[in-house]
Amino acid sequence: MVAAAVVYWFSPESYGFSPRCPVFMLTGLKCAGCGTLRAAHCALHGDFAQAFRFNPLLFLAVPFLLMHIFRPAISANRVVGWGVVAVVVLYSLFRNL
Repeated sequence: MVAAAVVYWFSPESYGFSPRCPVFMLTGLKCAGCGTLRAAHCALHGDFAQAFRFNPLLFLAVPFLLMHIFRPAISANRVVGWGVVAVVVLYSLFRNL
């Protein structure tokens, strides 16, 4: 809750204390997580269209994380785990084309 409050009140674009992506800093390529803080900030303010533009993967990750919390047996399945890895890798590749 504290992290959500910080993201809500302090825009990652306006304040310098939010972490920078080491992948982007080293390679200039966006990883799967790039834009997630900005997307979360926009989503917490109800601007879902802008949040989707920053990082569409966030909208897939939230339901999966909720499933992981409330149904851990499903997300512990090896097939699901490898599926998540595949989605993250493919998303990272395609967002840099």
